[in-house]
Amino acid sequence: MNKERKQFMKTCKPVFRALAVVLAVACIAIAADAPKLTFQFKTLKGFPKAEQTSMYGINNKNVVVGLYLDQKGMSHGVRWDGKSKKFTTIDDPKGDMGSECINLNSKGTIVGGYYTAGSLFGFQYKDGKFIDVGPAGVVSEAWGINDNGEIAGFVTDSNSVVHGYFWDGKEYTILDYPGANNYTNAWGINNAGLVTLQWIDSSGNYEGATYNTKTGAYSKPINVPGAASTYIHSINNAGDIVFSWYDSSGNGHGALRMREGKKFKFYKFSDPKGPDYTKPDGINDKREIVGRYEQTGHKFEQSFEAKYSRQ
Repeated sequence: MNKERKQFMKTCKPVFRALAVVLAVACIAIAADAPKLTFQFKTLKGFPKAEQTSMYGINNKNVVVGLYLDQKGMSHGVRWDGKSKKFTTIDDPKGDMGSECINLNSKGTIVGGYYTAGSLFGFQYKDGKFIDVGPAGVVSEAWGINDNGEIAGFVTDSNSVVHGYFWDGKEYTILDYPGANNYTNAWGINNAGLVTLQWIDSSGNYEGATYNTKTGAYSKPINVPGAASTYIHSINNAGDIVFSWYDSSGNGHGALRMREGKKFKFYKFSDPKGPDYTKPDGINDKREIVGRYEQTGHKFEQSFEAKYSRQ
């Protein structure tokens, strides 16, 4: 339980992550009573002179965003074009302690956060300009954006309570999952206005859910079958969602929940290079996935991009 929470709290400091060196490999995703899927992982080439690189979001044009760590230990936001293989640094000028990009929409608008001494604030990067995003609070960050320009993220208040938020371009709606134990974090949002929420229950376990911005309704808990803790991440326009989850032994894995007819089914997977620590973060409408893994015995995360095919 504490692994993901500790990781989240570390977002209040510059985030250190690693360069992906993933060979084209395959692993089998398993779901009860469901066809098998084969996930193909490919290399994301490193940003020049970067000590570490990590990617979090992907749009339908195969543009990926994330961050890299330079040789002086500074975190920088980064945009990677999957066609040209070109990296571009995206740093908010107010972030004297670093920046990071978390997600983007199909129009290329990016959201993320910048660090100042002792705090973190959200930004939107559009047409070469940075705009602060987030309700008033001690710490905040923007984590998801759809093609309508609507944004999801989190804000921490003066009592250290974490709230999700939804921004429609004019006003903020604070999101607290019913029964959550002082923690609700809005991660992703699709064009239909469905927001993915991570929340902590009364037992201290992480669970997932969605919030419908059109109706104001929260879903029932959405958890990976058999998981000790579930961490919901991005959602695409078909309603497919990627998750990271921990088993009873404390090992981390990935999962994809996607529509099969009238029902949703889960497909579990782990990167062969990080079988005990796999975290998918972003998904686009082509069901291309980006995320992170950590090799056994290594202390830094690395990144992957994956596609799946049916066996």
